[in-house]
Amino acid sequence: MDLIGCFKDLLAQKEEDEIRRGINLVGPHRDDFLFDINGISLKSYGSQGQHKTFQTVLRFAEFFYLKDKTGNIPLFLLDDVFGELDAERAAAISNYLSTVGQAFITLTDFGNTSFLKMGDEDNVIKISESGNITYA
Repeated sequence: MDLIGCFKDLLAQKEEDEIRRGINLVGPHRDDFLFDINGISLKSYGSQGQHKTFQTVLRFAEFFYLKDKTGNIPLFLLDDVFGELDAERAAAISNYLSTVGQAFITLTDFGNTSFLKMGDEDNVIKISESGNITYA
């Protein structure tokens, strides 16, 4: 059976339970997919940095897939992926962001943003804990 058929079957099997519990029990957000890197399970043995890097790579793949299939350029969103990455990985991802066009990223730590590759037209907006908004 194909992937789409398997997914539809799982949705049908879990439909009543999902409605009763008020949550989704199957799908990519549930980490139902198993990914191996060089034959080693990412879920079981991957570090936090490897997980964040892999999630980011999936976001890039999703972006370029949607761009190719729709002919439109989607917004690129990254939510706090840099917190668990070493400087080298963070810099590599930051460099690659220039290939997507408009990107929105969130950071929780503004202590070191030296890894961010920024062009003249890029803006960093900082929202303080009290809700004040400033350009950083």
